[in-house]
Amino acid sequence: MVTDGAISLAFQPIADVTRGTVAGYEALARFGPEDTISPERYFHEANKRSLTAKLDAKIAALALERRAELPTGSFLTINIEPDSIGSIDLDEVLLGAGSLDGVILEITEHSRIVAYDTLELYLGRYKER
Repeated sequence: MVTDGAISLAFQPIADVTRGTVAGYEALARFGPEDTISPERYFHEANKRSLTAKLDAKIAALALERRAELPTGSFLTINIEPDSIGSIDLDEVLLGAGSLDGVILEITEHSRIVAYDTLELYLGRYKER
């Protein structure tokens, strides 16, 4: 568990059931002392205050800081809201993180994608890294 103030990260293993091994890890945000606040509620509140991109960027930064601690050859998935893609905050974190080899951005289904062309543009930039 990684903690930064009120935000904690848990790294959930993702199994390769064919090989019987752990192939990667999903970074999952947890909030409040001893996970007392539901992540869904926290993200909902962030969205109401137009802070989703800042929250996604903070979680991505925490996860990327810890990826070197993951077993060699495993991947890391980070959940990102579609509206956060291309935001200054998230862009700064992802483009400043060096190589993104082995990092998978999992676009959540919590909000509607309005501009697919913009999403594709930024995802292409991140994929190049």
